[in-house]
Amino acid sequence: MRVKLNGKSLVSVGLVLLGAVLLVKYFGLVSAAYSEICGFVFCIYAIIAVYKLSGSGNKGGLFTAGILFILGVSLIVLENYEILSPVKLFLPTILFAAGTGFAMLFLDNYRERVFLIIAIILFISGILSAIYFDLLTSIQVANRIAVVIFYYWPVIFVLIGFSIIFNRKRV
Repeated sequence: MRVKLNGKSLVSVGLVLLGAVLLVKYFGLVSAAYSEICGFVFCIYAIIAVYKLSGSGNKGGLFTAGILFILGVSLIVLENYEILSPVKLFLPTILFAAGTGFAMLFLDNYRERVFLIIAIILFISGILSAIYFDLLTSIQVANRIAVVIFYYWPVIFVLIGFSIIFNRKRV
């Protein structure tokens, strides 16, 4: 009997994989950092999701899988390489992740060339922001915003959650 995985079951498989690996880490069988473990799980989940969701018409799932892959790669890179200022990677990583998501959408349907154009623009923007990070004023402003988000992201998520709860429509 062949089991067909959809988006919800893929998330379930990813969470089970993450839980199993974190449990192995808790018992001391793995000495990797939590961010590195999450990075590997994100990469594995994204590869499986792209394989399963290709051709299914699930554009949101493919876009999310592309972003999760780049997020996983960035977590692995941050953990294994000594980077003097990891905050400088935020803007290029966001641009590369969005570009990868749009590239996945183009690879799923070659006729939609607008996704390819958006992906190329985002990749070029990511490369330019990595090269000229300290020179452009707009990138310096984005860097300051990234620093604030880096330190206050739990508060931002709590505020977003409260706004969703308070602004939902009553049924």
